[in-house]
Amino acid sequence: MQYAALGDVGAGVIQRYYTATSQTPALLIGRLIANAKNHLNKLEGGLGFWYEDKIAETMSALGDSIPKTLTLEKQSLFALGYYQQLAEMKKKKTDIQSETKT
Repeated sequence: MQYAALGDVGAGVIQRYYTATSQTPALLIGRLIANAKNHLNKLEGGLGFWYEDKIAETMSALGDSIPKTLTLEKQSLFALGYYQQLAEMKKKKTDIQSETKT
């Protein structure tokens, strides 16, 4: 989302916040959402709505509370989920590109 809103900015959100968020999510989620809202306002053509829907889906999966800290095991699950989601998004992008070429 940051790249779509601002272009290449060097160190992005993932580089700056991944480790801290995987260890102490309750301290970082609010800041990340505030930053996301700033980026959403800069997006055009429905892309902001798409990203906001993705954020809403993710937040609704968290339930009513965000853990203050994550154990090493939970940090591993955080990493697993992150990379599974990344792989799924890349696969969808590849599938869409393949469909448009045929």
